[in-house]
Amino acid sequence: MRVPLPLTLGAAVALIALAGCGSSSPTSQPTAGGTVPAGATATAGATATSGGGGAAVACSGSGGTAATIANFAFSPSSATVSSGGAVTWTNNDSTTHTVTFDSGPDCGRVSSSGGSVTATFSAAGTYSYHCSIHPSMKGSVTVNG
Repeated sequence: MRVPLPLTLGAAVALIALAGCGSSSPTSQPTAGGTVPAGATATAGATATSGGGGAAVACSGSGGTAATIANFAFSPSSATVSSGGAVTWTNNDSTTHTVTFDSGPDCGRVSSSGGSVTATFSAAGTYSYHCSIHPSMKGSVTVNG
């Protein structure tokens, strides 16, 4: 049986639209152990290994050190927490940003005007991060043992 061309094109458009659902930035899923190799990104809520030394950042938790995203900048641009501590970023800009660790997880999009995301740090080290949408936005978290 021959299928009319408009029906075939409509089905193709629907499949393409469905395939595009989800995050607009590339991410990799955590492995069976719940970690993503250093340099890879993870979906929000995942844990990733940083720097090959076994240090970890988890995009989960609440509370901790408060940080803001305002005027296309992270403030403070560098924070310090103890091992097991957390940082929560609140977006005060009118546009969406991300908190993406250079060698670890992408904690996902932080919606404008009050959205927030928290990262918990389980090992000492310095964790550099940026906004994947606005790469000039950078910061770091130093974790004391």
